[in-house]
Amino acid sequence: MSSKKHSLSWRQKLGLLVVSAVLCLGFAEGAIRHWFPIRGLIYQIDDHVLHKHIPGSRKMYRHPKADGGEMVLVTINEKGHRGAEFAPSGALKVAVYGDSFVAAEYSKLEDTFVFQLQRQLGERLSRPVQTVNAGVSAYGLDQVSLVVEDDLRTAKPDLLVICAYAGNDFGDLLRNKLYKLDTNSKLVRSTPALSTGLRQEFVKAQGWSHSHLLRAIRSATERWRTASANKAGANNNTSSDFFKTWLQHRAAEYEEFVLKGDTEVRNLFEDEYDADVSLMPDSESARYRAWLMERVLERLRDTTRQQNVALLLVIIPAPFDVVERYDPSPDPTQYPQYRRSGLCDQFQAMAQRLGIPSVNLFEPFWQHGASALYYTVGNDHWNSAGQKLAADVTSARIVKEGLLK
Repeated sequence: MSSKKHSLSWRQKLGLLVVSAVLCLGFAEGAIRHWFPIRGLIYQIDDHVLHKHIPGSRKMYRHPKADGGEMVLVTINEKGHRGAEFAPSGALKVAVYGDSFVAAEYSKLEDTFVFQLQRQLGERLSRPVQTVNAGVSAYGLDQVSLVVEDDLRTAKPDLLVICAYAGNDFGDLLRNKLYKLDTNSKLVRSTPALSTGLRQEFVKAQGWSHSHLLRAIRSATERWRTASANKAGANNNTSSDFFKTWLQHRAAEYEEFVLKGDTEVRNLFEDEYDADVSLMPDSESARYRAWLMERVLERLRDTTRQQNVALLLVIIPAPFDVVERYDPSPDPTQYPQYRRSGLCDQFQAMAQRLGIPSVNLFEPFWQHGASALYYTVGNDHWNSAGQKLAADVTSARIVKEGLLK
């Protein structure tokens, strides 16, 4: 009996090769989509508060190499928050609102201020505490005030923590155009509309290929082009140039919205330093921002009082002010009215006038040596050490004042 060797034809080999390639690509696509969602879109337009998180969305944040190059997976839950929601239990409940310092897309969930606050409060009180991270990148306290009003209609935490970033929250009010002051300096609701260009940016972001493999290739190509462009034309701006430009931008915002009544919103995510409030606090634009901010804080206070919810304001300093030899940083010889703690002190003074308990993080950060509390390259946010210190100071104040009952 003879045996025959069965060999595959070239068509069969090609077929196996194609099948193997498809399976490998499918596996790679699934892996990237699940663990490394490239250019994941987590924001959507909202007519009420301008923008908000997309429930169930995911994105990957990648640190510059100088900050370690770590990749952080950011997941938004079905209620539009990062992390867990309140669970039915006997735990004390704390809701934390704010901007990118609270959302902390650059930090692992367990390193965020909100998560560390939960852990430290639980240890100090010796009982379960739950926190919800209601932070959204680029939010101003005007947007926070509207979201809080909606949220407190359905859920009442034991404590509401509002985080104000002193570096740009004054400016958010004039960029967002959600509120203005009437002739009696009372707060009134405005009716802003997103510009066509801003809406197109959201459409463009939605137009990225659904394939995460193609997104990865395109993203890598764009990073290479950006790096090449930066190398070819290095940024030679001095600190003085930055602050002059920022002063010009703040003056233009004031003229556009307050003097001319323009209610079109052209910028949501590019929040610059509040140079007028910091460097020229007696200027017309700075005084208007400060008065408007106090009225927004007053609205937040009244909302929480009506709902019988405790309120705490946490004031976060900008690295431009609290970090020694930060680049860029203001030159006091050019701006004699400038004080390092000036922006934070203004928030604290407002809180005192309004009877809002507050935590001013400027002094604790300054005493600690704030250079170790912020990222160093292309990111002016606090790092995990900064968030840990903030949680430590804040939790101590909450317990001392008996704010969480």
